[in-house]
Amino acid sequence: MALVTLALYTTYTTWRLGLADGLTDDVRRLLGRPPIEFAQFARDERGYGRPTPHRRQSADPWLVSR
Repeated sequence: MALVTLALYTTYTTWRLGLADGLTDDVRRLLGRPPIEFAQFARDERGYGRPTPHRRQSADPWLVSR
């Protein structure tokens, strides 16, 4: 519990002091393209994890018929 408290405290302090307000180009450099908006990501991935009619879903991924 002490570690969680310390993590929350340091995160809050970093935010409160304005030390986390900078933007980086890490995503652009890693992906080699500009990042997309979250709304676009949500639209693109909205069907992820939903069962499809042609494949039976199972709680265990190894039991899914392939």
